[in-house]
Amino acid sequence: MLVIIYMSLLFIFLLVSNEIFRRSKIMGWLAFLILPILLIPWGIYFDKNYSLFLWLKTYSVPAAACIVLLYRFSQLEHKQWLTYLLWLILALNILEAVVDSFVRGEPFMYLNAVAGIILIISIPKMNILVDNRDQKRDFLWMMPLGWIIGYTLWNWTFVYLGWTDLSVRHIPILLAPLAFEFIKPGIWFQTRAFTLGIYVILRFTYEPLFQGLSVPNFYNPLAAQIFTGVTLVWVGLYLLRHISVIIQERKTIKK
Repeated sequence: MLVIIYMSLLFIFLLVSNEIFRRSKIMGWLAFLILPILLIPWGIYFDKNYSLFLWLKTYSVPAAACIVLLYRFSQLEHKQWLTYLLWLILALNILEAVVDSFVRGEPFMYLNAVAGIILIISIPKMNILVDNRDQKRDFLWMMPLGWIIGYTLWNWTFVYLGWTDLSVRHIPILLAPLAFEFIKPGIWFQTRAFTLGIYVILRFTYEPLFQGLSVPNFYNPLAAQIFTGVTLVWVGLYLLRHISVIIQERKTIKK
């Protein structure tokens, strides 16, 4: 029961944080540029337990949030290279986990790594715009909901298989951007960058803050098999649909 309360509080915190970053570019730059730079000495001298993967995750996600801020509040939104950079960061974010899964060398991790590769192959095309209807200027990347759900399943399965005791906290972390996507289509990437970004920075600063969301002995082999299977089937079906759409578009162009 206490874990559910902690999950609810984290979910609310992420929703509120996202709204702050939507409305204040100053808070965004402080959280995702200034604070990560200031925390580098802290990580080097005081936190020796961070693996290369966690270092990459801690700084690649705020980097994505910074690019979203640039896209929203500068003339760089018209630069094609910035669009490609966003695609690259999303692909690298998934690839980090894929490599980590292969390094661990466990059967279910291998299968989930395959699902991650499929997600990279099927990353939606860069249908990006900035919503100028109000001062928030939301960054909108119009993605198929099927890909977003596939990413959500894959990411949670990755955490469950590799850091089972931490997987509970990732339920609200993954649901927050998904919830916003249902409210405002296209906002998933921005929300994911903001909510995951503030989480990794806070965790990097003071891990005990999330101690109530760690559940030991949560791993179950049957559950791991089910999560991995559902994820692989979902992203596999999405890939087939993705390929069929591409083929249909090319046929239309030829006509």
